[in-house]
Amino acid sequence: TVESGIGGTVDVRTLRPLSANYDDKNWLGRLDARAEMVDVGDSKWGPRLSGVFAAKNDADTVGGYIAFNWSDIEGGRDRQQVRYRTNRDFYIDHNDNFIAEDDELYEDGTTIRDILYSPDRWDLERGGIAAALEFRPTDELMIIADALYTTFERENNRPNTRMDVERQFRENFDRDPNLFAPGSIIIEEGGIGKGPLHTTFIDINGARCIDDDVLIEGAECSRRGAPRALAMRDQIRNNFTDTTIAGLNINWNRDNWNINGDLFWNDLDAVVLEASMDANTQNLVDPLIADITGSGPPQSGVNQADLALDRFSPRRLRIRQRSTQGDQYGARLDFEVAMGPDYFESLQFGARYNESDIDYSASQRASWDDGGA
Repeated sequence: TVESGIGGTVDVRTLRPLSANYDDKNWLGRLDARAEMVDVGDSKWGPRLSGVFAAKNDADTVGGYIAFNWSDIEGGRDRQQVRYRTNRDFYIDHNDNFIAEDDELYEDGTTIRDILYSPDRWDLERGGIAAALEFRPTDELMIIADALYTTFERENNRPNTRMDVERQFRENFDRDPNLFAPGSIIIEEGGIGKGPLHTTFIDINGARCIDDDVLIEGAECSRRGAPRALAMRDQIRNNFTDTTIAGLNINWNRDNWNINGDLFWNDLDAVVLEASMDANTQNLVDPLIADITGSGPPQSGVNQADLALDRFSPRRLRIRQRSTQGDQYGARLDFEVAMGPDYFESLQFGARYNESDIDYSASQRASWDDGGA
């Protein structure tokens, strides 16, 4: 592209047909085929193909090539992520009297917000074709035309399960603020963010409440004012991108003059489609346990019965689309004149022209908000 753009300069060095190693012949070819598999989930072997063919005349004045690549690979990764919430106050009921007392207060701590489990799976298909024609009638003149087309299609499925711990730390009118039984929270010094300490283990079964002078603990207390303790989201995110780039370069040298010029054009067509459906469950059979005390991945406890789909209620369906269409074209012409050594080494001047047209649009549709019809 033209220099000094906001995004910088990308200089793609393509193959020069007359500079390739023909090994005393006037043509060359290569074909590569392989199979690849990312060993995650139910992935399968996928093909990866590439090839190139180039030729020139005997006088080394005209040459050209065409190349391609194509692959269709399934992949994936299994992610576990712990997210935090800072500046939380909570109490640990050390004397077992169900009362939040001043000497039991822990201020501005960083608590576990939730644990996210996400087995991402995708099918990635990529393809490209490139071609060039080079003309060198004399040692002084070189003309080369390049073209490149690429296509990128990624179909991505991201189901995830979120175990919500943070809601237990929200104050509620029918529950003492964040009061927990001894041993149900493990605290370490050194917070995340601004907090002086952070939690590494939380057993929500240790929550304690007083309701009409009745002491309540465990599951009955943890359910109060803490809905959506377990959430599922099935998300599809597809990306389709086509790119075309073409250019014409001319370079001419004679005596102390060098003239170099470019004509270029590129076109982009990209669409991202997203769809997700959220569902939540309430009143778990057993309250959640979040444990990150070990050196491995986070451990969390949830009853198998709580994962039954009939316990979940739809909350929201969201569909989003983002599309970008754009094209850019321009020209560059540079002159360099070699001067004598007495005053100036060389004189350089030139001109640039660049024009871009970009159309971006985004739309979103959401329904089923909080259990609607």
